[in-house]
Amino acid sequence: MDTTESGADAGELDEALDAEIESVFEVEIDPTLEERDIHEADEALGEESYPSDEEGREIAPRSVRAIPGMGKVYDYRGTGLCPPNGPRMRPLIMVHHIPVVPNIKGTADFVRLGDVLRAQKLAIQAATDAEGNVALYTRFDELCYGQRGANQFSCGVEHMHMAVGEAWTEKQMRAAAWCANQVWVSYAIPPQRAILTPGNRIVGVQRRGHTSHQNVSKQAGFNDRSDPGEGFHYPHLYELTRHYAKKHKF
Repeated sequence: MDTTESGADAGELDEALDAEIESVFEVEIDPTLEERDIHEADEALGEESYPSDEEGREIAPRSVRAIPGMGKVYDYRGTGLCPPNGPRMRPLIMVHHIPVVPNIKGTADFVRLGDVLRAQKLAIQAATDAEGNVALYTRFDELCYGQRGANQFSCGVEHMHMAVGEAWTEKQMRAAAWCANQVWVSYAIPPQRAILTPGNRIVGVQRRGHTSHQNVSKQAGFNDRSDPGEGFHYPHLYELTRHYAKKHKF
């Protein structure tokens, strides 16, 4: 049975750090909450223009926090920019995506993603950009239609990229690690490769951790996603997460 990621995470680092395999988690599932996926918004994201200052379009985060060695965390939770699609849930895995949105300096890319997702009645918990910034749209334990087949027990992060072949900046990897540290501390999702088991439109979770949208799609039987791509280096993500947990800076 193939339950590994395609891409940079072959499991060597995290298996050495934590070889424990947990029993498959039993989660009560509502199939109607597993029908939608964040990439339903790809066409709209490709067609719509960015909001501009000239149009007076600006969404203010409720707070902004600078992280040493990374960038800033923009907290949009509760502002209405990108509200969750459902109630609280227990996240077991963090799923990494790209949203086919180009990196743009400042927060215009974050606002655009939030606007389009909200209009499509979709959501994602967080996003990062190449400058090392993070946008928090919802709590990590609030249900979002981000990755069908795992919506009710996962949280997701959209990493601003237009294509899977684009290079990853070190600061964006640090931003991803900051998000990973939050779910490690708050929800016991460790910096390691998640082990998923295949299912009929729903994946199983045998070990908590991190995975790709591609892997969720594959294990759920959809086989229609390829993000975040080979360049997203999971062992480096885990290394950065453990560093931040110890030093509280990058």
